[in-house]
Amino acid sequence: MVEVSCDVVSDTPCENDMRGTIVANVSKNELNDAMLYTALPTGNVRCHLCGRRCTISPGKRGYCGVRENRDGLLYSLVYGKACAWAVDPIEKKPFYHFFPGSESFSFSTVGCNFRCPWCLGSDTIIPIMKDGKIKTIKAADLDKFFEEKHSDLKGLKALTVKGWRRIIGISRKKTDEAVFEISTEEGRKTYLTKDHLVIAITNGRIHEKQVKALRAGDGVIAHEMTKKNLEGSAPSYTDKIVEMTEIESSHHYVYDLMLEGTDNDWRNHSFFCGDGILVHNCQNWEISQPNQIFGENLPPKKIVEMAKEAGAQGIAYTYTEPTIFMEYARDTAELARREGLYNVFVSNGYMTDEAIEEASKFLDAIRIDLKAFNPETYRKYLAADIEVVKHSIAEFNKRMHTEVINLIIPTVNDSDDEIRALSEWLKSIDPTIPLHFTAYYPANKFTIAPTPAETLQKARKIALDVGLHYVYTGNVPGDPGENTYCPNCDVLLIRRFGFAVLENRIKDGRCPGCGHQIKLITRLPWMK
Repeated sequence: MVEVSCDVVSDTPCENDMRGTIVANVSKNELNDAMLYTALPTGNVRCHLCGRRCTISPGKRGYCGVRENRDGLLYSLVYGKACAWAVDPIEKKPFYHFFPGSESFSFSTVGCNFRCPWCLGSDTIIPIMKDGKIKTIKAADLDKFFEEKHSDLKGLKALTVKGWRRIIGISRKKTDEAVFEISTEEGRKTYLTKDHLVIAITNGRIHEKQVKALRAGDGVIAHEMTKKNLEGSAPSYTDKIVEMTEIESSHHYVYDLMLEGTDNDWRNHSFFCGDGILVHNCQNWEISQPNQIFGENLPPKKIVEMAKEAGAQGIAYTYTEPTIFMEYARDTAELARREGLYNVFVSNGYMTDEAIEEASKFLDAIRIDLKAFNPETYRKYLAADIEVVKHSIAEFNKRMHTEVINLIIPTVNDSDDEIRALSEWLKSIDPTIPLHFTAYYPANKFTIAPTPAETLQKARKIALDVGLHYVYTGNVPGDPGENTYCPNCDVLLIRRFGFAVLENRIKDGRCPGCGHQIKLITRLPWMK
């Protein structure tokens, strides 16, 4: 098990934490007692919530950024602070064998116990709107949000191709890495780190491309940065890159903005910067690594009321890692059950036994992301221990309905041997655990080509040949691998397209063709 000692505060993140600085902006009356920790004689506390088991010094936060030691006591900083919510089909999580066709009220707080990248150079110009007033600033001007103890993002917006969009977080990291000065045909400039994503145009195709992969002649989406155009709705157009120059950063910080929303549409999550070049905000699901604690005041009772008003059949704790807001989730779930609503986690599975035991008291199902089956991949990209995740899958499967997802990234985790090993291990736990192979698309640190549908189909075949009963392909709407088939006679049982259930032929939990019992949860023991 990976253990770290975290001293995340001001400009001194712990050496194991790649997130960067978090602003201390939570007052004492906003704190909520944390669960699952040990107070140590030194004044430090030992958190037992996630697999990192952080030892946290007084005044500091754990790796997740949302649990803080104040005077030898551990507090949650995000209790009752929802930063994103929506009503989603349960298939979007994805759950294919749990209340198919139902809708879940989905929400999250900020924070995560995995890492993410940082991107904007300090000299990058950014147009922003604050309380209705427009001005341009340098990225370095964002430092004030880290230097002012109670800095406020309320009313702050960035310019996208669809208009001004709310900024929900600002990230900063100290680094000595160089930045690239990007120059265009029409004299525009912007400054970005090598891993930042730009919205590029190649042979008429709009796509996301890392700065280090850009070349002279590549098209970019541009906007005239005049006062008139910033205030109005002037159209964007195409400019071309003429030069890429690597320069040394004198400020030694890089930045990123996180924009409101949980969709994948680049038009909603790309903003204009520099002299008017559209770049993607490098999000780890937008809200996982903010500069400060933020969110709407939505206590558990209000979340349940919103879910019922929306007509949802359950609540999904998702978007970021729900383990890190366990107290908020627990209290919400207990109220939700009284109202007949199911509760599910969409999780990376990086939990301790103590957290698994606690979550089992209020959860009805969990979907766990097994990101790879090579321990080195977890260490390299996530600074994490795969054995923690494997243990969580096995333990949760003993307690509740569990589904597993594996995002297949070409050259990273797509080998036949790795897919076969993953499938054989999952079969050894339970051959009826639904396994979802889903397609990767370029984002964040990776800009290699998307996962071919053929790779997913091959992975599905390997897993079925190994002996798993329910294996799916995802992110490829219309692929036959979206459907559920009887593992005994192969008859089509549930037909899907994307997140929609088009047909469900299962009768009383059995295959209409051969009568085989199908793994499907449509009612829970505690429901009246």
